[in-house]
Order: sequence, then C-alpha cells, then structure tokens
Amino acid sequence: MIQEEQFKSIVDSVKPSLEAYPVDLSKLYNHFEMSIGSSLTVNHVISHLESRIVETLVTSNEGFYSRDFWLLFKQLVRQQIIERSDLVSYLSVADTLKEASRKLQKNQRFLFFDKNKEWKDAIKLIKDVLILRSPYPNQYTNADNELRFPRLSKPAKGLIWLNEHSFDGLSVESGRFQLPDDQLKVLIESIEKDLRSLGGLKMAVHIFIKLSERFDSALGRYHLCRNCPNTGQEVSAQIPLGYVLNLCIKANNLIGGELTQEVIERFKDELIALGCLYDVQPYSRFEIEFQTVDTLIDFLREISLYDSLFLIRQLRPSDIVKLIQNLFDWVDNSEMQEKLRWNMTQAVEVINAILRLTPPQKTVFFNTKDVITNTQNVNDGVVEIILKAFSHVKPGPNHKFSIPHEVESIDYQFKPLLQIEQDYCLMDLSWCSVGFYEAVASVIRSYVGSERTQERIGLAGERFLKRELVARNVSYSSGKYSYNGKQWECDCVIETKEAIIFIELKSKVLTRKAQGGNDVKLLVDISKSLIDSQIQLGNHEIAIRKQRYLDLEDSSGTTYRLEHKDRGIERISLTLLDYGGIQDRRVIAQLMRLVTTAQFNAVDPKHQVDFDELNEKCRELYSQEIELCKIDVKHKIPYFNSWFLSIPQFLVLLDEVRSNEDFKRELWSTRHLTFSSLDFYFEINEARKMRALSGA
Repeated sequence: MIQEEQFKSIVDSVKPSLEAYPVDLSKLYNHFEMSIGSSLTVNHVISHLESRIVETLVTSNEGFYSRDFWLLFKQLVRQQIIERSDLVSYLSVADTLKEASRKLQKNQRFLFFDKNKEWKDAIKLIKDVLILRSPYPNQYTNADNELRFPRLSKPAKGLIWLNEHSFDGLSVESGRFQLPDDQLKVLIESIEKDLRSLGGLKMAVHIFIKLSERFDSALGRYHLCRNCPNTGQEVSAQIPLGYVLNLCIKANNLIGGELTQEVIERFKDELIALGCLYDVQPYSRFEIEFQTVDTLIDFLREISLYDSLFLIRQLRPSDIVKLIQNLFDWVDNSEMQEKLRWNMTQAVEVINAILRLTPPQKTVFFNTKDVITNTQNVNDGVVEIILKAFSHVKPGPNHKFSIPHEVESIDYQFKPLLQIEQDYCLMDLSWCSVGFYEAVASVIRSYVGSERTQERIGLAGERFLKRELVARNVSYSSGKYSYNGKQWECDCVIETKEAIIFIELKSKVLTRKAQGGNDVKLLVDISKSLIDSQIQLGNHEIAIRKQRYLDLEDSSGTTYRLEHKDRGIERISLTLLDYGGIQDRRVIAQLMRLVTTAQFNAVDPKHQVDFDELNEKCRELYSQEIELCKIDVKHKIPYFNSWFLSIPQFLVLLDEVRSNEDFKRELWSTRHLTFSSLDFYFEINEARKMRALSGA
C-alpha cells in the first residue's frame, strides 16, 4: 500500500528540468539526449520519457503493484472532493504513474519509496512530461474528474450532503469511504425515523407506483437494473431501492405524515448518501470488463451488494404454482397432512385463490373469508392454518434489519404475507411471489430435514426441466456414460443442427451472507453451484470432442449414441433460484478464467477447508482448459460457451420455444449482445424487442 504522505513529500521536493513548453524541438531533443531524425515531434519525446520513467522504477524484487497506483489515484480524486482541497498537482503525477505501471510485466513491480534517488529522478521526468502535455492538459479538477472518472467522483459528490448536514468524520481510506459507526447509526436512525413518520407501507406503495413505467407484464417483473451507458453519458447516483423497501416492510405502518415534496427530497438525499457510502453502483459499462485476480473478490462483492441494496428479488407470478407443484412433486400428501394438518394440494389451491385476489402491480388486503370464497376443496380451518404458515407474525418481518449489508437480517422474502390485525396484506406480487416457494420449502424442511429436502428438490428440478422441454416440443437426451475408465452422467442434452447444449443442475442457492457481500460465502456458493457444474460440463465437452460420441444410458437401460458431428458445444449451469448479476455471461467468463489460475487462502483458518476444495476445483478447471486447447486449436476464448441460469430464467427463455432450433435461437439471442445490465430478464426482453422490430 502506498503511503500517501510519503508520495506527496517526494512530489513536493522535485522540480521539473524544463521551465516551459519548448519552442525549439531540436533543443528539446538535445536536452534529453535523444538522437535527431528526419522528423521531430513532442509526442516522440513524451514516449521516450515515459519509457525512462518505467526503466527508472522497475524492479523484479518486492515493490508496488500497478493496482497500488490506481488506489492512490482513487484516494486523491475522492479526497479532493470530500475535503474540498486542491490536489491537482498530485493527481497529475499519480495518474501518469498509474498509466506507466500498466506497462509492467507479470513479475515486475515499481520500487518502494525508500529508493529515494530513483523516485526523485522519475518524478522529475513525470513533471517534464506534464509540461510537454500542457497545451492540452488533463486538468484534474472536480468537474473534469466527474466527466473522466465518474465511478471515482460521483459517489464522493453524493456524500458531500453528509458534510453539509453536520455528519462528522467522513474520510477516504485506501480509496474507500469511511463514516464512523456512531455517525452511520445516526444516518440510519434518521432514515428509519423519516420512514416511520411517512408510513412504511404507504411509502412502499408510493415507490411501486413510481416504478410502474418499468413494469413488464410479459415477464411479470420490474426492470430494475444497472444503468451502464457508454462513456460520456450522464449517470446519477441511485437510490438503494432494495434497502428502502425492506425498511418499509420493517416499519409496517400504513398511517403516516403527508408525502410533501420537501419531505420526499430529504428522504431521497439521505438514501442516496447511504448508497454512495457503499460505493457499489457502476457508472460505465467498461467497469464490468478487465478484471484481474487482484480485483476479482471486490468485483463479485460489489455485484452481490448492489443486487441486495439497489434491486429487489422478483419471481414471475405466473410461474410460482408451477414451480411449487414440480419442485415438490416428491412430497407425500398423507405424511404432510399428518405432520402439518395441511398438504401440498391444499397449499396450491390457497395460493391460486390469493393470486386471483391480487392483480398485477397492486398491494392488496384480504381476510380469511375472501380466500375461503375463492377455494373449493379446502375447509375453512385448513385455509386459516395455511394462511398462518404464509404470514409474518409479531414482531414482524425484517425487525432486526437496519444496516444495509446485513442481509441475513432480512426475512421478509421467506413468507409472502403480512398479518395486520385480522387482515392479510400482500405487497406487489412480483416481489412477494418467491415468498410462497420459500414458505413451502421451510415447512417441508421442518420435518424432512434440510439436506434431504434440498437433494430432493434438485432431483425434482431435473424432472421439471425435462417436462417443460417436452411441453414445448424440445427433444432431449440424458443418462450415464463411460469415458476414460470413469462413469459420468449428463442431466440433459439438447441437440440442434449446429450445436450440442449440455445442461447440469445444482440446487445450491445464494445464501443471505453471500448476498450481503461476505467474500467467503460468495466463493463457497459459487464453488458449489457454477464451478461444480462447469467441471461436469467440461468433462462432457472433453469426452465428446475426443471420443466423437457419448453412449448415454438412461434410467430405463436404453442407450442413445450422442454423436459430435463437428457441432459447437454449449454449457449451461442451472441453479434453482437467481444469483443476480453474477449470472451475467461476461461476469462468469471472467470469473471462470481468473479462478483457473488463482490460489485462494482463508484469513480465518476455519474456512481453509472450503478454500482447499475450491483450489482443487480450480486446478481441475485449468487442466480441462489445457486439454481442450490440445483437442481444438480454435479454442481461443475459454468459457465463452458457458452459461449460468436459474430455473425461473430458464422458464422465461422457453416462452417462445416450440422446437430444438427455437431453443437455440432464444439462447443465442443474448450470446453476442449485451446492454451491460447484468440482468438476464432485461437482456432477453431487449433482444426480443429488437428481433420483433427487425421482423426476424
């Protein structure tokens, strides 16, 4: 880590060798002992000096990494805004060093500051470079930085509100914003106080009304996603909607003060400042690209935290009954009736009754009698028991939730209904639908056991997948095969004229701690879902590419020969529920490429076993890639053929599918196209709109 004060001291102690921008280029060449050729340019001199800067500072021993200079620059940009200070002279030098350090090779570093002479020589060269650039300088003012470096500047600008409203101790450390715990507590208490005075449920309804223009009736969801335009387009700091909606549910009151513009604006300012403090909002589509092993953990953490703070977990309402019926097709109704006094058939009928009472984009209140009226085969007492199982009771949902990243304190998502006196409240159905699944899963786990339930849900997911394909006239194969003396199994294979699409399902869900940005839990969850399934898929790809066929034996003993026929191979990792932005194809391609060469070690020894397992999987992925490169010399972009989808996403993918070729068309619709939203639902919806416009 670069010591900021030491850096500033060295910069202050050095003067440039040039006094002003040169008029005579031949003198300039002589000044830097450069040979004079047929043409003389300032840019040639600048390039020469930049090379000398690197030569002066480079070392193969311990030293500063390229990332250290990026963090220094980030620190200075944000300090200049937060502290209202003039750091332009340091920023210009830090930026030049940041760019120069990008030329370092894999095992090279820049010298530590204890090499004082070399650093003074290098800073002198940098200041000469800055003079030569002076007719067209990068000014590094706050306005200029906001345009060129929005991710560094915009959050800092949003946090000025805290300084203007008597919050003490806001600082920047190693490029990250820091607010003392006591001041963070004051900010959160102020937000919650305002929310209670406005009425929590009343504010939630107001928010969903404001979001109505983003609602997609076909997908049954609001398109709340990252806004990552091209460089130069204006992007404002966003309100953390996921956070405030979960606080609305915690407040759980309908009566509040008048929603005046003044009150709403103050409330928005508080929330924007809190969102900026977490600094996870992207401001450019290029932020998603160019990750390294050093940045990977922070990258995944930011994606997960953004999903939790700024977005809401949604499920298409029309899919919820289908999901419950199919994922719990193994549940014995008689046993469930004995244990719970209600069964799956009755639960589905009650859910359908609630759905009939609930129009899209509406918050509804109903009582037990309303549900009874809409059911036929469930007696009144059982309806009441099921409604209780689907409802939050005192002290109410999210009652321990306040701090944004403590996502494990959010429990509203596990039950869809709020009980308010004798009535039940169902907030917007797109947001609450997943609660029906979670409530059913929870009661099944209570008497079957968590591990056994999850295992059986996974197997049911495979059956569900195949039933949905058959319903859409998509043929598939599956089964066990032998290769290289080992037995392997394919969950599902879809063939088209040009492609073989392997699908592997893992039932591992993204835990709440992972959703809150816990790096250990994130890696473990990704390891047991995406990476495990991609290893299996990699084995399938290697086997069929080398052997040219797979003999798949299904559960009935029938063998089908899956022939390669020089078709492309696609690899779909399927999980039960959404993992959010991590499922984006560009994210998983970078993630998979980086982990194959990474070595993970736990700070806390109790996590080392998990990391040892992860490292073993990473080595296996690396071996697979080496093998694939040997088999196919055209294998140039590792994991470009990899996908990471959830069952709800897969159902959306199937909406317009009526054949194997349709399946490929829908899958391919986002294969070479991205809007940088990191939201599969938004991306496929936009792709379909473009196809409709083109008439294809």
